[in-house]
This record gives sequence, structure tokens and C-alpha cells, in this order.
Amino acid sequence: MHRAAEANMADGLAQLAAHVQAQVVVATHSPELLDSRGGRRVLVRRKTADRRGGLVPFTGADHASMEALGLLPSDLLRRTRGFLLVEGEHDVQVLDGAFGSDLKTLGVDLLPLRGGARLKSALDSRFLFDYTEAVILPFLDDVDAALVTAAWDSAATAAKTLPRSEAIQQLNEDLGTWRGKGREYLEPFLARALQTGKESRVVPLGIQGPDVLDDLPVELFVPGARSWQELRAELSRDSGGRQVSETEFKAWLRGHHQADLTPEHVRTVAEASTPHPELVGLVEQVKTAVQSMG
Repeated sequence: MHRAAEANMADGLAQLAAHVQAQVVVATHSPELLDSRGGRRVLVRRKTADRRGGLVPFTGADHASMEALGLLPSDLLRRTRGFLLVEGEHDVQVLDGAFGSDLKTLGVDLLPLRGGARLKSALDSRFLFDYTEAVILPFLDDVDAALVTAAWDSAATAAKTLPRSEAIQQLNEDLGTWRGKGREYLEPFLARALQTGKESRVVPLGIQGPDVLDDLPVELFVPGARSWQELRAELSRDSGGRQVSETEFKAWLRGHHQADLTPEHVRTVAEASTPHPELVGLVEQVKTAVQSMG
């Protein structure tokens, strides 16, 4: 059956089950059915020399488990419903450590860009836009999320009736006097999305703090520390009051306080800590964005 027909069948079976109030049991290797969010997925696992067979829950979440079922790379690509673009490895470890199962259930893949400056190249990627139907979710720190969301929604609406140059100008005006690294990287990305007509596939996200680590307990990195802000103030005093970059701050934390900022430790802290409300809200935004794409 054609992949598009499989998708229609998956939707049809869900509607049928709801209409007649009956359960539908399907044995399948179809990625469209395996990726269905409306049913309970169970893997029939064969017995081997080193494991028991039987029925086990199937998340269908990671590529390895899908490949184990004999699915092709193109099948795996179709199941991705969102790409969450993050700056670096710490973002990956925090978000995957705290919300990995939620993101996998939503069909959202984390893509580290290795720097916010690479956002524009991601937007120009044919891979993301031409070969998937996924929503693109750029995530940056140092962002006034409420302001950006309102400005982006307004500009995207304006682009439906006004010349795109005017929609871009409106975006710039609505962002007002907000300054910071977040705007430096995000505004050109959003302007490019409007210019190329891709605004319906883009949902910008962000957190207020200067780094995603600020949403983790500081004392688990620097014992006895009361806040990340206090540590930044300490470094500022040591540096003669000048403004220091996040790269300098992290290097100082490692050298002056012997802070363990390895990806492994960051993930351990993220998995063990109660998720910060700001990150909880961000994942809810991801969920809403993905579900709005159908």
C-alpha cells in the first residue's frame, strides 16, 4: 500500500474505533500505523538466547528500534513530526534528559546546531523542508519568549495579505528594543522564513536565561552556591566589572570551582531534577506546535 494510503488508513481505523466504540487490533510493520498516537503499541518480541520473548510496550521512539523492525531510512524520516533545533550539547542533554520520552512520543528529534549562528543554514536546508513535513522549532536562550511569540504570530498573519517585505518590517518593529544573543540569531532566521514563505512550518522557542544550565540546580554543579546569578556576579568582579561571555563563564566555573560541566553530568542532573517550569512550558509549546501540524 502507498505510504499516503497507509496514513489515511491509520486515521480511518482510529475514527472507526471511536465511532463504533470497538477495539481494532492490527498486526503491522507500517511506519504510519506504528507512529499512530491514537492507540497502544505493543511489540511482539521473539525469544532469543539472551532474552525472553513476549509482548512489550513499543514506543517507536528511536531510530534504532525502528530499524530493528526492518524499516528503511525513508520510513524513519516520515515519522519525524518536529525538529527541535538547539545550540549545543548542553541543550541536548538537558532537554533529552528531562523530557526525552515526551519528545520521542511526540515524534520530535533534537538537532544540535553547534552554535546559534547556524540557524540560517538550517532554514535553507532542503532536507528539513523538502523531504519532511515536520515543524521546525528553533530554540535559543537569552530570548523574551512572550515577545517573540507575539511578534512572530503577527508577522506570519501579515504575510498572508501583505508583501513579505512589509511582514518582515513589522516583525522588526514588534520586536522593539529587545537586544541580546537570542535576537541576534533568531531575527534573521525568522525574517528568512518569511522571505521564503516557510512561516507555517516554523515555531520559535526560547528561554529567558543566558544559558539552559540556569534551569538546573546550581548546587549540583558548584556545591554551596546559591544561584547562577551570584556566580556570574563573582566572575564579573574578578574581571574588573566587564561583561563576560558564556564561554568565559563556563571556563571559569571549570577552573575556579572545578564544576563538572561534562555532557554526562549535565544529563545526570537533568534526569534527577524536577524540571524547571520554564522548560515544562517550552515542551508544552512543542506539543502544541506538533499537534497543530496534524
